[in-house]
Amino acid sequence: MNMQNGNDIIKGLCFYIDNIKICDLLKKNIKNVRKANPIVERKNKLNLKKKTIDPEKKSDSIKKNPCNIKSLRIFNTNIDINAIILLSKILYDNNYSKLEHLAIDCINLENDSLKYMSLSLCNYNSLKSLSLQYCNLNNDAIKYIIDIVIYVNSSITTLNLSGNKFTEEGICSLFESFLLNNVLSNIDISYNMFNLSSPFIEMLSKIIINKTVEKKKIMIFLGKCSLLAIYDYVYMHNNVELRKYNIKHIVINLI
Repeated sequence: MNMQNGNDIIKGLCFYIDNIKICDLLKKNIKNVRKANPIVERKNKLNLKKKTIDPEKKSDSIKKNPCNIKSLRIFNTNIDINAIILLSKILYDNNYSKLEHLAIDCINLENDSLKYMSLSLCNYNSLKSLSLQYCNLNNDAIKYIIDIVIYVNSSITTLNLSGNKFTEEGICSLFESFLLNNVLSNIDISYNMFNLSSPFIEMLSKIIINKTVEKKKIMIFLGKCSLLAIYDYVYMHNNVELRKYNIKHIVINLI
């Protein structure tokens, strides 16, 4: 979705995800208003105790349909924290929905917004890919992303965090959480604000060695950091463990 009235769109979408037929809600709001009839009022009071609910008169009750949304992308939309909280609540309440791919890209996400989103996504066990590209996130947001990555029911295989403001400190913390996730295989952290520091390379080597020993493939997109620079750093610092592995098949570079 690329809409200017983002909050209104999110509200409408949440009604659908929450399995609510909007037409039923409209029916409840368009009933004709009648003036009170004294005779009818007295009859109703006399029959109040004998009155029973007719099963056929339940048309005003809210009917629910299964939600079939599998992929949702919100792109460059002016939504605020209220819309994020509403969306997070709906996702949390409908933990058995079929949503597999969620992308919230090019939106200025506050840490509080990501906190609510994290709480809802931790309740999911069907989400396969999460994208938070160019959301102006910094190191303070890493802890909420880590909660999603290491959660016991996490099924995320693809994580895209490109174009944010993560430094090597935040990226190292994030990399450490990858060791606790057995399914994550595609990670994009390109165009962030980290450098090839010693802790970064050490943590990168741990991930590569860990995944290689487990015979699992992992693709890490590093952006401007060239593969040659990583090779130079590995041999310059005599990282023997990392030199045992052919990292060109594991680390994929985007220039």
